[in-house]
Amino acid sequence: MSKKRLAFIIQGGIGTGHFNEGIPILNSFVRRLAVDHQVTVFSVHPVHPGFICQDFRVYSPSSQKSTLGQLVWLLLRFREVNTSGRFQILHAVCGYRSGFFGAVLNNLFRIPLIIHLQGADAVSIPEIEYGVFYRKKIAMLAKFAYSQANHLVVLSHYQGRRLSEHYSKRSPIVIPYGVEYSQLAPLQKRHLQEPYQLLHVAHINRVKDQRTLLDAFKIIKSKVEVVLTMMGEDTLDGELQHYAREIGVDDSVRFLGFQPHSEVMKSYVVAHILLHTSLYEAQAVAVLGGIASGLVVCGTDVGILSDLSPKYTLVSAVR
Repeated sequence: MSKKRLAFIIQGGIGTGHFNEGIPILNSFVRRLAVDHQVTVFSVHPVHPGFICQDFRVYSPSSQKSTLGQLVWLLLRFREVNTSGRFQILHAVCGYRSGFFGAVLNNLFRIPLIIHLQGADAVSIPEIEYGVFYRKKIAMLAKFAYSQANHLVVLSHYQGRRLSEHYSKRSPIVIPYGVEYSQLAPLQKRHLQEPYQLLHVAHINRVKDQRTLLDAFKIIKSKVEVVLTMMGEDTLDGELQHYAREIGVDDSVRFLGFQPHSEVMKSYVVAHILLHTSLYEAQAVAVLGGIASGLVVCGTDVGILSDLSPKYTLVSAVR
């Protein structure tokens, strides 16, 4: 039986980012599919020059382009590659822009389309100017793309409910990202004693609402001896570190910045509690990694935390 030919349309996340890791869960997902299928990835963001992948083919432009430039490049490259062997499935990761690009390709080449919605693809959060439905023009393009897809995939039931607030013409399929168990460090017996180890794994940005995280940590710190370790890229230029000093918790908070995926996996087995206070999550991949490592997971009622509450996670209202 011949292998199916799958084409992925992505913004980035493969052959990009710190340590050339891109988005680890996306890399793992595509590599797993490549075991049984012929996978070709079209990344509209340039990949690192030194990136080499033996599991699947990757095409990307040599330099950054505008949205229109990305679409033109993709159309020309896709037509060239598809001519040598027709793709059977288009899989767009991200509703906008990848999903919109996938919808254009779907109309031109009549190839079944899956749009795999990610973080911002289901919401509008005006207070932080976040989400594809926050801006009318982008919302219009996203709705067009979603209507063209043969299947919409969301990462949690929570994300599906949030999507229905803005787009309800079809019901999405819920398929969370899984856990790469081979990358988890061996489980260790935790000794529950002070100082308690709290862990937060996420980029520092508005949607993660880490001010609420530090406010909660200050309350905890007033009652027990505790340390908070934060892992993730700082996109707010030191604003959160300044706030930690302002409220007097900086002596107990470790800002480690962006860390290799292997170091994140190791951090799960030495912490006691994984704590997230996001305004919104499509899933929160770190949550399943924490649970698989034996961590207690607490956070706001969003993403996969909402789906797994109250049986497996502890949640509170946003903020």
